[in-house]
Amino acid sequence: MTQIQGIAPIYCVRNIAETTEWYRTHLNFIIEFASDDYAIISKEGFSIHLMHQTNPEILAVTANNIEFFVACEEVDAYFQEVIATNPQTQVNPVSDRAWGNREFHIKDPNGAILRIGKLG
Repeated sequence: MTQIQGIAPIYCVRNIAETTEWYRTHLNFIIEFASDDYAIISKEGFSIHLMHQTNPEILAVTANNIEFFVACEEVDAYFQEVIATNPQTQVNPVSDRAWGNREFHIKDPNGAILRIGKLG
């Protein structure tokens, strides 16, 4: 049976350069590849693929319905690193969730929510 080696979301964004730079600056992602239409950003071997999109209906879905969970051992320390970059976006502080996770939330420039936390 074939084994899956990884899964990476493909996420539609308004501006590849702005989005990759935001992830690099505020979340310390590495820009693996970037063109005007497509980019791959990663952190510690996990990646998100970004695809340029101009259709406002598709971008509206992104801005209101996309969330990523990013598992992290040292969630409090990562939160402090992120806050130190002054991301100028919606950031919810670290909190303990009813389902056992400890996490914080940050909204990227396209409206997606990243839930960054330690699994309970």
